[in-house]
Amino acid sequence: MFQPPLPQLPPDDAVFNEGALRSSRYGDIYFSTDNGLSETRHVFIQGTGLPDRLAEESQLTIAETGFGTGLNFLAVVAETMRLKSSTKIDFISVEGYPLDKQLVAAALSVFPELQHIYNKMLQQWPRRWLGVHHMSFLDGQISLHLHYGQAQQVLSTLDFHANIWFLDGFSPAKNPEIWSAEVIQQIARLSAHNARLATFTVAASVRTSLTNAGFDCEKSTGF
Repeated sequence: MFQPPLPQLPPDDAVFNEGALRSSRYGDIYFSTDNGLSETRHVFIQGTGLPDRLAEESQLTIAETGFGTGLNFLAVVAETMRLKSSTKIDFISVEGYPLDKQLVAAALSVFPELQHIYNKMLQQWPRRWLGVHHMSFLDGQISLHLHYGQAQQVLSTLDFHANIWFLDGFSPAKNPEIWSAEVIQQIARLSAHNARLATFTVAASVRTSLTNAGFDCEKSTGF
């Protein structure tokens, strides 16, 4: 029986040059050229209080808008290993324009301390098929649920209660769709009580949408 091919998403036409991965579609970089891993740890790992949660909780659900190279996810795996935490983690992420595996490998090569983790991720790197792709890490302790599709459409179909959110789309000025009030409302719907969010942006429109959705916002020292 003939099986029609699964729909594939267009890739993000990004360019990796001199340690910087830049999106041609959005005209923005994927992570800081100073030290993207340190930025991720400052904004998302420390910003959400993840180390304390890994010491206290038996299970966590972490959700993210904008998977990109997977750097934030890799930082979570590394932190779990550093703390020798036994917390079981479901990491749910949405990506509208997946990167090609070779480009991800080149971009992550500037973080040799993560090589043992990103090699496992690259071995499981999915094709750009629309839908959800599952990966397993640390003998099943951490499950990655990577949804390929636009955030507003994908999030409206899901049902979970995230303890932590990483809001990491490109700049709101360059990628307003992923920061829309509609997406923020979906994030609120999918959040557990006392969920904690972190993001690099302090754009007024984002703070207003988060406040209107019921979150308390405060500005912290940036990277």
